[in-house]
Amino acid sequence: MKMKLAFVNEAPTEEQLSGFIQAYAKECESCGLDEGMVQAAATAGYVVSVYDNDLLIALGGGTGETALHVLPSYRYREIDVTLGKLLTLGN
Repeated sequence: MKMKLAFVNEAPTEEQLSGFIQAYAKECESCGLDEGMVQAAATAGYVVSVYDNDLLIALGGGTGETALHVLPSYRYREIDVTLGKLLTLGN
């Protein structure tokens, strides 16, 4: 399946966010995901959500200092770099 990434300037739904947290925990049990930080990023003043075929794969947000969260299986795509640039432009 071909990846089709969409960078969206809005927070994910609660259902999408819950799915992201579950997928992250499943992919990287030893990494430890701070759910509070993910929730904070999702409700920050400026939020960018990244989707691959409607699946939430990354989230970034902040009002000053940004927080980025990318599913481990997508880190090789350097999504964090693009996401960081978008958040810097938005703040």
